[in-house]
Amino acid sequence: MRHSWITRIVLVLGSVVLTLGLFEGFARVLDLGPLRDGLSDLHTPSLESPWLYELIPGARSLDGTVEYAIAEHGFRDRPRTLAKTDGVSRIAVLGDSIAFGYGVQLDQAFPAQLEARLGDRLPVEVLNFGVGGYNSYNEAALLAGRVVDYQPDLVLIQFCVNDLNDPTTHFDHHTRWSLGELPEAAYPDPRTRLLSPLGRWLGACGDWKLCALLDAARIRWFMDEDTRVARYVPLDHLDGRVEAGWLLERYGEMAEAAAGVGARVVVVAFPYRRQLWGEGQGRLQRQLVALSRGRDWEVVNLLPFYRQARAHGARPLFSDFWHPSAEGHRLAAWYVAHELEKRGLVRAAPSRQSPVSHLSPPPTEPIP
Repeated sequence: MRHSWITRIVLVLGSVVLTLGLFEGFARVLDLGPLRDGLSDLHTPSLESPWLYELIPGARSLDGTVEYAIAEHGFRDRPRTLAKTDGVSRIAVLGDSIAFGYGVQLDQAFPAQLEARLGDRLPVEVLNFGVGGYNSYNEAALLAGRVVDYQPDLVLIQFCVNDLNDPTTHFDHHTRWSLGELPEAAYPDPRTRLLSPLGRWLGACGDWKLCALLDAARIRWFMDEDTRVARYVPLDHLDGRVEAGWLLERYGEMAEAAAGVGARVVVVAFPYRRQLWGEGQGRLQRQLVALSRGRDWEVVNLLPFYRQARAHGARPLFSDFWHPSAEGHRLAAWYVAHELEKRGLVRAAPSRQSPVSHLSPPPTEPIP
């Protein structure tokens, strides 16, 4: 009798494994559902490095009409050398998929646009070290471990509100493998874990397309829009929040690393699309400006300028919830160039007409 039950259990388990294997085979043959997203093949875990994962030199991906190509030095940029050319200023840009240029061609991303904007008035290189899914933890590690070797004269850190989310949401999305347990410093608030046990298990499935399909279905069908937004958009303030201290630590680390090669850090704070219509009021960005006062880093807040551009009928500035359109990147580059010159961080010949001639840089907004 006992052997009969064991036989039945073995048969059931064997049937389950065989069924899952058949479904996985069909998913692969029919190419159902990409692993994470179309860019996951551009990334590889680098668990021996403090930045956890990185782009693969020479990797390529085509997403619709947008090509993503990783140069041999390991970033989405034109080829760069460690050594600077004499007399050429060098600006390093770190950030997530916004700096990386998700949804736009390489020459449309704001680092390339900034180089073009400044480059016709002074000898300058703007190097793009953006990696999709990074937050301030990865950026601080990458700056200290690799970017300083390029001897930048100025370091721009692209900030997005989702930098303050549970990082596993972004890290695992950009790789084909779960990164496992992360250092506590990678979490803006170590007490917060947004991923459910099911989501974490599905994220650990690695190369199984079946798991990717189930994970996508879990997000699409079992979370309403408000729940999804709540996962990815934190509260729009830093009042008494752990994240404020985390940002101060990470930006302090970056300012120290940059100072070691004689560079200064400027945080470029991007809004998300709904903020252009008043959602959230942009209080977090203004508090970020306040946090920088008296410190070795400063902030350029793009939200007021984006709102002004939208009010004056500029072309759509976003291609999705987070990512600027080509026009959004172009205007960001113009405003950042304007601010860098106004603050004396770069010295260029007199600028030509604004790309949106009827716009002027908006006044600084006070914190309510």
